[in-house]
Amino acid sequence: MSTISFDSLPPGTLYPWSGPVPAGWLPCDGRALPRFKFPALHRAVGNTYGDAGVLDFKIPDMRGRYPENGEWTEAHKYIIKT
Repeated sequence: MSTISFDSLPPGTLYPWSGPVPAGWLPCDGRALPRFKFPALHRAVGNTYGDAGVLDFKIPDMRGRYPENGEWTEAHKYIIKT
């Protein structure tokens, strides 16, 4: 069985997480981001999660969303690869 490196996941990947957000990832909190600062993420998600103007785009807001199966606490969150 092969494993996938966490760092090799493509931009736009959503991942359930607990603990501090690792480098290269952002919490899925619906914020607007500048397209020029996160070009790979913008190419991956575009305006899927809302248009924030000419220079910005939004990432998904997954706060309060939980996986259907498994244990989940308030300490858990979703993160998105930048």
